[in-house]
Amino acid sequence: MDMDVFSMDIPSFFGSFLEDFANDGMMPMLDKMAQIRCKSCNSTFDDIIKSGMLGCPNCYDTFDFKLDPILKRIQGANRHVGRIGKISDNEIKYKEEQNKEETKTKENAKDTKITELKKLQEDLKQAVKEERYEDAAKIRDEIKKLEK
Repeated sequence: MDMDVFSMDIPSFFGSFLEDFANDGMMPMLDKMAQIRCKSCNSTFDDIIKSGMLGCPNCYDTFDFKLDPILKRIQGANRHVGRIGKISDNEIKYKEEQNKEETKTKENAKDTKITELKKLQEDLKQAVKEERYEDAAKIRDEIKKLEK
């Protein structure tokens, strides 16, 4: 069997195939996308590809439909939080946890203080009722300390 029968010039085959789609009638959507420009800096997506940089911050919004998939593929996300953002997020979480623990500790101390205060007030009433005035004066002083 002769191998020349099956040989084919692949680039010319695909080149002629794609030429059929290059005219305006076949792919008008591609032509429209090529004409989209940023309203602020007048950049096209081709300009961004050639330079490797966006023309201005508004280019993110203008070309988001093309940039999002690219950024997600390259960076894993379409928004940049930066190294400092990650560090500060961890610091914020740590501080929030500390604040929760401090709040719980303060609430527990406050509850303990209230319970102790109620007990002293009952003891004071009992001491006055039994006419133990020296004990009542000491209890009164302890109550004043706790209330401060």
